[in-house]
Amino acid sequence: MKKLILLVILIFFSVTLSAKHFWRGAPLSETEVSRRWGTAPFDKSKFKAGDENDRAAMAHSILTGKKAFLGKQVSEIREILGAADGYYFSDVFPAYMIERGKGANDDSWQIVFLLTNDRRVDDVIIHKNCCD
Repeated sequence: MKKLILLVILIFFSVTLSAKHFWRGAPLSETEVSRRWGTAPFDKSKFKAGDENDRAAMAHSILTGKKAFLGKQVSEIREILGAADGYYFSDVFPAYMIERGKGANDDSWQIVFLLTNDRRVDDVIIHKNCCD
């Protein structure tokens, strides 16, 4: 009986920890983002119409100003930023490419809006987009 209880507890903690685990690598910190792409201020119209270089330059601003996006619904994010062109586990998560690897060994990066169960923004991360 003790082994069964221990197994249940172990499974519970494994599921809880994996819920916040990013299976395709850790997100970048604010410092890493600014070092890699700079720190241009967020401009809604420029982001919406811009290319990946424009978006990448604003990634730090979006990350540091993510409070402006928290609690917004997916439809509001798409209205502000335009159609998503990245992919994070499913197309429900708004994800915007900021760098595409040119070769097989090059990384691709995206801004990802993590969601609650009712599809409201819970967090914003800069995450490696994988090729799986």
